[in-house]
Amino acid sequence: MRRLVSILLVASWCVPILSGCRADDAPPLRGTSSTGPGVDMAMPAEAPPTAAPVAWPFEPAAMRLHPLTRFVRESSGQWVIEARVLCTDADGVTTRAIGTMTLVIYGCDGFDENAVPLMRWDVDLGDLAVNRQRFDASLLMYLFRLGTDAEALPACVMLDAALRTPDGRVLRPESPVALRR
Repeated sequence: MRRLVSILLVASWCVPILSGCRADDAPPLRGTSSTGPGVDMAMPAEAPPTAAPVAWPFEPAAMRLHPLTRFVRESSGQWVIEARVLCTDADGVTTRAIGTMTLVIYGCDGFDENAVPLMRWDVDLGDLAVNRQRFDASLLMYLFRLGTDAEALPACVMLDAALRTPDGRVLRPESPVALRR
């Protein structure tokens, strides 16, 4: 009896686990195998010419300021803004970006499109070393640590961002983020 209970218990754990496992719906990739004379298997077949270059399908289509964006007081007592920016492609999947990222802070009072910026940072993500340094691979988003003169800033600021891509497009988040220290 005890053995039957153990088997049923193990089976009750396995059924939900195994029911979540299923084969991929996509058909398997088929390779070509040609070992005839004159066939170079190391090189792919030449692609047909195209009339215009195809755009990179994973280029950023949207960006947002992540809720982890915040003021942080360092051990030295200096305030910095940890701005976290997430870029997504047309499918909504996180991607990296190339271009100039501009981060701007405004006062919370009277924030609108005519507000005067209090501070501004321009980061060249076209420089691959800078891009790699700023991209947080564990969270799949950019981290910009922005040094501030906190004493000159109001207690509440609005952080906004814009990404200008090499082809001239400008991506902006839906809304800026309010930060309080």
